Amino acid sequence: MVIVNYRTAELTTAAARSVLAEDDVGEVVVVDNASGDGSAATLREALGDDPRARVVGSPRNGGFGAGVNLGVAACAAPFLFILNSDATVRPGSVGRLVTALAADGSLGILAPEVVLADGVTPQPQAFGRLPRRWELVVPGWRTAHGGRRADALRPEWVSGVAMVLRTADFLALGGFDEAFEMYFEDLDLCRRVMARGQAVGRLPAAQVVHGGGQSWRSARDQKRRYHESRLTYARKVGARPVELRLIRATGRLRVALAAR
Repeated sequence: MVIVNYRTAELTTAAARSVLAEDDVGEVVVVDNASGDGSAATLREALGDDPRARVVGSPRNGGFGAGVNLGVAACAAPFLFILNSDATVRPGSVGRLVTALAADGSLGILAPEVVLADGVTPQPQAFGRLPRRWELVVPGWRTAHGGRRADALRPEWVSGVAMVLRTADFLALGGFDEAFEMYFEDLDLCRRVMARGQAVGRLPAAQVVHGGGQSWRSARDQKRRYHESRLTYARKVGARPVELRLIRATGRLRVALAAR
C-alpha cells in the first residue's frame, strides 16, 4: 500500500499504523513528497519498528499522483491500496477490499465508504458519475452532480482518499497522470479504467475515516490547484476552445474570491 506525505508526519504515522494493524497487509510504502520539514526522518523513526514499513524520499513535490507513482515503483504486492495521509482504515477493511476485488475480474478499482472525522457521516462527493464536458464549465459540478446516486455500488468515479487496484492494472494504465498536481487525478484514473472495459466499484462494508484538507497552506492555494486540474481534465476529455476559456475565467474568479 502507498501513502503520500507532505508535511503531515503525525497524521501520516496514524494512517500507516492503522493499515499495519491489519494482518492482510504485507508492506506499506510511505512517500515523503520533499516536505523539507524533517518529515522523512520523523516517519522513519515512528515506523521503524515494523519491517513491513518503508519510507521513500522524493527529490521533488510533484503532487499526489507523482508521489503515488513513486511509491508503487517500490511495491512488490499484487494488490495496491492507496490511502490519503489524513485518513485511517477501520479494522478489517483492507482484507474485505482485497478479497472483493480479487473475486471480481470485472472490477478495476474498488473503494471503501469514506466517512468524516466524526466517524459516522459519509463524506459528500466521494463518488459519482464522471462530469460531462459542459459540466466542467461549472465550478460546483461536484456538488450539483457528483454526489450520491442509485448506482452507488458501481459509480463512474471514486475518490482517491482510498482505493484498491491490482498493481498490474495500475502499471498497465501508466499510473496517475502527473499532469495533475492535485485533484482530478482520481477521476482521470477511473475514466481510463472504464475505457479499458473494467468497472469502478464501492464496498460500503469497508470504511476509512477522513480528516480532509490537512496540508493546504491557504484556501486560495487549494482553489488554484483545483481549477488548474479542472482545466487539465477538460483538455484531456476534448473540451472545445470556448469551454476552456470559460473554465479559465470561472477558475480565476473563484481563486480571486478565495483570496479575499
